[in-house]
Parts: sequence; C-alpha cells; structure tokens
Amino acid sequence: MLYSIVLKLKNNLEEINSYQIYSSFLKELDRYFKEKSEKYHQKNQKKPFTISPIYTINSQAFLRFTFLTDEIFNIGFYIFSNINHFKIKDQKLLIESILIKKSKSYPNLLNKMIDNLDPDKKELVKNKKIIINFQTPTLFRKGSQYTNYFEKEAFDGSFKKKQKEIFSQEIWFLPKYKILNINTTTKKYDLPPFNKYYGFVGQVVILLEDGDLNYFKAISFFGTGIKTTMGMGQVLVDF
Repeated sequence: MLYSIVLKLKNNLEEINSYQIYSSFLKELDRYFKEKSEKYHQKNQKKPFTISPIYTINSQAFLRFTFLTDEIFNIGFYIFSNINHFKIKDQKLLIESILIKKSKSYPNLLNKMIDNLDPDKKELVKNKKIIINFQTPTLFRKGSQYTNYFEKEAFDGSFKKKQKEIFSQEIWFLPKYKILNINTTTKKYDLPPFNKYYGFVGQVVILLEDGDLNYFKAISFFGTGIKTTMGMGQVLVDF
C-alpha cells in the first residue's frame, strides 16, 4: 500500500528547509528503530518516502509525508504518534495532529494530500483528461545533464526508475497518453547545504487514451525528478 499523510503543525519556523526536516526525521528513526535505520541512511539509494516543504493553507501550516512501503509507513506513523515536534538546530517544529483521512471540513488542497493507493488494484479508463500539478520545483537528471522543464520522456523515465529502485520491478506500466497543454514556469528552490536548484512548477494537462488511471495516482506518492525526500518534485493529480 502507498500512503500519503499530513502533519498539522502548530508553528512555522522561519528559514528552515526540507533537508533539515528530512534530517530530523532520520534522527527520530535512529532513536526509535535503530536496528532498521541503517538502510534508510545509505547514500545513492532511493528512499521509500517523500517529504514536502511546509505548506501554508488558510494561514495554517502543514507537512506532507508519503510512504511507499508498509514498513516505512508503520515506522513513520509510530514516530509521529510518539513525538510532538521535530528538533531543527535549536528550534522546535511543533506537531499538532496527524491527518490520515479526508474530511469535508478540510480545504480542497489538503484533502488532495491525504490518500492511499493499493498497488494491486487497477482503474482502467479510456480518453480521460488528467491535470498533473507540479506543486514544488521539479528537476530531472540523466547522468550529468539536468532538465528543468517538462519533458515527457524524462517524466516517464523518472517514474520507471523510481519503481525499480524501490520494488526492483515495475508495478505500474506506462499507459498510452498524449500531452494536451503545458503551463509551467521556472522557480528557484533553495536547499542548503546543497545548491540552489531551478526547477519547474505549474500544470500539465494530458489525455489518458487507454490505460490504468492508478499509474498517475501513484506518481503523486512517488514524486518525480530529484530530491523528492527534500521537498522537490511534489505532484498532485486532478481527474
């Protein structure tokens, strides 16, 4: 099962970035699951989770986590149930509650961020219009080359690669689809201690001519492009 949950925050610290939240999460993983933590620290190995930047919706701060395996979901949920903050340097990012179910009282964007998906289920459709929302700067990398605009080959290849890194196989296979419209812009993403990255945000509208709708739903859990554990490549889809 794939999981997307949201932490409702009590505060929003200035000048913190998703790398710092990522590091804090790994420290909590070390604290509570030392025997399992080593594999989640290995460099050059795809992590089975993503972490968003802090979203502000109606003046309220939220943080989205997606988990791609049952193990890391159980680990993450246990950690969130046992801590009330992430420690970042000498500050505390306070957690108010864990949101795991949609609610009519939540803003639309927040409900989009709360979801789960069964990899064994398919939703076969034809001629279905889909809007892919690139919420945070997205950047593709192939070797030493970077692509900071939407390119179908890079987008498709990113998802295929991520599946093989996590599951050692493809679970969702590329369906037949075509691009209807691209409306994106380039945006800077500061990620100390790494670099300033320039990726694209915006919308891409496609027509799923024939195939599994869950292919695109799954991408919203995996994210796309590089640094998805640190806030880049956050994707939400509308149907």
